[in-house]
Amino acid sequence: MTEPMRRGSDHAPRPAAARDVLLALALKAGLLSVLYLMFFGPAHRPPADSAAVAAALTGPSNREAMR
Repeated sequence: MTEPMRRGSDHAPRPAAARDVLLALALKAGLLSVLYLMFFGPAHRPPADSAAVAAALTGPSNREAMR
C-alpha cells in the first residue's frame, strides 16, 4: 500500500524554490526595463511631427536640390 504524505521536511524546499524563481523573474524584469530605457527610451526616438514624417517620405524638395 502507499504511505500517506508527510508534512515535514518534504515540503520545505518548495517555498524556497518559489522564492528563488520569483526573485529571478523580478531581476529579469528589472534588467529588461533598464535595457529598454537605455536603447529604446524617449531620448532615442526621432521626432515624429508632421514635418519630419513628410521629409522622411518625400526626401528633399526640388527647391533644395536645385541650389
